Amino acid sequence: MNKRYAEVFKARVDNFISEMSRAKSLYEDLNKKNNLLHAGEYGMYKERTLRELIEFVKPFKYEATDGYVINSHDETSTQCDIILFDKLNTPLINFGDRFQFIPAESVAAIGEVKSVLSKNDFIETVIKLSKNKGICKPSSDYISNNKTFKAELFSPFTFLICDSISGINDSYTYKELIKDLAERYKKEGIDVNNYFNIIISLSDKKAFGYRTSKKYVDPFVDLGSKIYYPIRFGDLMNGSIVDCDDKYTLIREFAYALSNSLHQRPVYFPDTTDYLW
Repeated sequence: MNKRYAEVFKARVDNFISEMSRAKSLYEDLNKKNNLLHAGEYGMYKERTLRELIEFVKPFKYEATDGYVINSHDETSTQCDIILFDKLNTPLINFGDRFQFIPAESVAAIGEVKSVLSKNDFIETVIKLSKNKGICKPSSDYISNNKTFKAELFSPFTFLICDSISGINDSYTYKELIKDLAERYKKEGIDVNNYFNIIISLSDKKAFGYRTSKKYVDPFVDLGSKIYYPIRFGDLMNGSIVDCDDKYTLIREFAYALSNSLHQRPVYFPDTTDYLW
């Protein structure tokens, strides 16, 4: 640990939490249907605030933006709040300042930032995130020419950060919410590789992730250790909910998980010919 680095990190966390709270007071209007003066501007304000925090933990080669993910199979994601992409190896396709289309090979992470989510909205948001993650796949030629290709290494890191999750009480717990999400995953036929990596609920001080399973064998990792991958070396991990003592511990979970994923990600190069033919 380095005390100076830790103090700067705490300052960044303080600013992030403060700005997320300020966003509501800036855009709140109880006379509007959704209680917001301008929902679009409100969302963009929160996205900018999160990108500022991410700047502190990401490697320089990655850039954070919003936009759409495209692949060589003629598929396009829905709009993503946050996309982290390899700016050194990306033929970025944009139209003015608003629409950006990023090749799947360059996408290292996809994130959503939301306010208070109901149980249903929570599940819908995570399902959307997983479907966008599913867009991130290489060309058929790449897979056929790379016999050692593993989807779990290619899939981007995905995260959701929300203010809180409403409707949680003694009769419907967080564990039941995650069980319902798992059932929805099965119903939608979503591949395990496309499950979320981490979910942060700010007011609840909870981090949703995984723990190593009995099948997972690694001499450097103990059974039941925290891990932010739904599958590792072909083994399905166990779901986990971490209760954090304070905001610093909570955001540290997110920062560690994201940074670790970005540093471990292999480099993939989008082939322009795959997108033209």
